Amino acid sequence: MSYSGFWSYLLIGAMASGGSGMRNGALDTVREVNRQKQILTEHLKSGFEAPSPKAAISSAP
Repeated sequence: MSYSGFWSYLLIGAMASGGSGMRNGALDTVREVNRQKQILTEHLKSGFEAPSPKAAISSAP
């Protein structure tokens, strides 16, 4: 059995013995990481938007 075969058997065995809860936990973690990345991206986009022309004119000396 190769090294990669060991992990395949381990994964299949864990899922067959009720490891779907473990898989669901991992999927929840991945979803949360993706959600946090999306929030950060939206926050960065909103923070680096160019000011409106009115704001630029009103702040001129």
